[in-house]
Amino acid sequence: MAFRNLVACLLATRSAALGLRPQRARLQGLRSTSAGLRSLRGQTETILGSQAAPVAFERADDASRVARRIETVLSRRTSKVIVVLERLVDGHNYSAIFRTCEALGVQHVWIVGPPEERFASRRSLTRAGQLERAERGERADANRLETDSPLTPGSRKARKRERARRAWKADADLDADHAAHGRGAARFLTVRDFDDAAALRAALDGVPDCELWCSDLGQGASVLRKGAPWISGETLPARVALCFGTESTGVSSELLEACDRRVYVPQHGFSDSLNVGVAAALALTEVLDLLGAGGDLVGDDAWAPDDAAPARLRAKWAASLARDDASLAAILASLGGDLAVLDDLRRPDEFRKHTGRPNRPTRRATANRRAAASAQERPHHP
Repeated sequence: MAFRNLVACLLATRSAALGLRPQRARLQGLRSTSAGLRSLRGQTETILGSQAAPVAFERADDASRVARRIETVLSRRTSKVIVVLERLVDGHNYSAIFRTCEALGVQHVWIVGPPEERFASRRSLTRAGQLERAERGERADANRLETDSPLTPGSRKARKRERARRAWKADADLDADHAAHGRGAARFLTVRDFDDAAALRAALDGVPDCELWCSDLGQGASVLRKGAPWISGETLPARVALCFGTESTGVSSELLEACDRRVYVPQHGFSDSLNVGVAAALALTEVLDLLGAGGDLVGDDAWAPDDAAPARLRAKWAASLARDDASLAAILASLGGDLAVLDDLRRPDEFRKHTGRPNRPTRRATANRRAAASAQERPHHP
């Protein structure tokens, strides 16, 4: 049935291209040589059993499903692209880019000038401080005696108290969820930190046949699109370090001067820039397609530093995915065997059904309500 559907699709496409009526196109298709049909059948068999037409999915009753998942992810990882983040300050962007890299199979993320807490933005830290200040103010009001002097309206303390009251607890919970997702993706990546651009450039010199491409909005940047003249006229490197700069000003002048090429994601609107997380996703898709990246992390000619060697990644991922020591031992034992990889990484439907257990935001809100109720029940001492 799949073979017949593919033949019908090709005939319809050919009819539209030649301006032929469907019946005439079908007659011409039936006159195709047997050699052509054999070639088409071979293409169909090649497509089947791949991610374009997946057959082998993860099964809930497969005892080695976690190990097979690890081997599948490892077989699709790439070291041809290194994502470089320079002086980003928003924790939401770190989380978004980490999740994008993990989903697209990019193993290496290098950070220049990392913040102390890369998953917390200035806004989220300010919001958390305001919530803490509001809670302290509520406790102080609860302990206030009638003989105490009241809080003066319009005073500095009163204004701070009012700003703290306006902080939304739901936004703070959303910030925590973003941070949790970012940390979850980072568990499966190889992340390196560098103090400055010079240290980054020195590390890139040790990567074989690697060029540094920086995202730039200048008119001298090369359009990052397959089929662009600069791509057809030059030999692409084996690897690319793709750099994105801070949210406000982009890549620093130091890295722009030191890079091998400036690249630009084409846009079609009045806004001349994109959120750095969105720009990273679009640019990564183009670069991965240009380099044919994917599945090159394992092999004799693969570039894999010690902290990203396949054996170390298998052990690291198994420890992150195991529920306990017994399941970890079972996963590691399965990894030592000859496992067939999956065609697609989508989870079984049994794992996507709602189990009735409250999700993380609901559990956090319930815990906050219980803590608030407990605080009100505690006796207040003057």
